[in-house]
Parts: sequence; C-alpha cells; structure tokens
Amino acid sequence: TDLGEDSMYLRSFSSRLPVVIIVYTDDFAASGDDDLALKTIRHVQTIFGLTSETEDAQLALYIGVERVPLGVGQDGCRRVLLHQYKYARHFVTDFEQRHNGGKALKAIATPLPDQQDHRAEAEGEAPDAIPDLSACAAEVNGKALWMAKGTRKDLATSCLRIARRLTRWSREADSMLFRTMRYIKGSVSLGLMFVGHSGDLPLLVVK
Repeated sequence: TDLGEDSMYLRSFSSRLPVVIIVYTDDFAASGDDDLALKTIRHVQTIFGLTSETEDAQLALYIGVERVPLGVGQDGCRRVLLHQYKYARHFVTDFEQRHNGGKALKAIATPLPDQQDHRAEAEGEAPDAIPDLSACAAEVNGKALWMAKGTRKDLATSCLRIARRLTRWSREADSMLFRTMRYIKGSVSLGLMFVGHSGDLPLLVVK
C-alpha cells in the first residue's frame, strides 16, 4: 500500500499485522512479524532481480535487527530482547578479511581508552600492527553507526568521535577505529532489553 509518502509503504496480510517498509536513499528496512517481514523482503528482492542465495543472505544480514521474546518473568513483566548479533558477527568477519589481512581481531572490553587518561587518545602514531584504514574509514564507521542507531547505543560516542576525523584522517584515527572494531568483536551479543508490564500502560498514555 502506498501511503502517499515516498519513504514508507505497508504490505498488508489478512488477519495479521502489516509489514512496514521504510525506504532510505540507498537502502530499505522492513518491520513486522519475522515470517511476514522475511516474505516481504524476498518479494522486494524478486522485483529488483536479487534472487541468489548469497544476495538473500547478505540482505538479511544488512537489515540486521532481530527480536527475541523472553516471556513473562516472576515479577509479571514481559521482556523482549532486540539485538544485531548476526550483523555484528558478519561485520567483524568482513573487516578481518578485507581490512586486517585476514587476521582475527583481539577482542577488548571497552570502545574507548580510559577516560581519565587523556594521553591515551592523544598519543601520536598508532602501532605498526594497526592497518591504514583511511580508504575504508567512512564505510566501516558507517556500519558501526548503523548498529549504534539500532541496538548498540554503547557505540555512539566512539563512532561520533571517529566521524569528526573523517575529513582529516590520521594514524590516531586509525587507532580509534581499529579499537572500536576490536570492541565490537568482543561484544557481538549485546542488545537492548525492553521490559514492560500491563500496569504501566496508564502511565504511557497521554490524555
């Protein structure tokens, strides 16, 4: 269904909630029940001639966000986990192969150096083991920002710091981006937990 807006469409299904399709400049995303959203994505692929298994898998990975219902806990609250595990794993593997000479990244626990040690970020040259990422910096940081906009708010600060350096790239920036990728390697399973209770509904309704 065309909603009269070039960036949003609905795919209706009888007795089921519709799938919402959001169109960006060079991409699109589908939101709805998993089986119907996948059916809709494959229909769009067919329209544009993307029918191979490889392209299908790549597109599913690019959409990225997955939902895991966790049921109702002992406190009566329903929990839902949103994550981008498959996207993050594919992102890291692709980075290792294309930009790190096929070498596995060593995972770390934080995306930024110790905030109390300002010298850690201001140090001049990065170690020789860190590759020159100037040619791929915008692409790699853009993918990390996609995760930050989705379920990985913990990446936002480092991604924004890197983005400010894209027009004046340096070895220091290489070090920052490389560290961010090492952090993603060690945190692919992180996501957002949504907790709600039916008793909260009156507090969420604006009268």
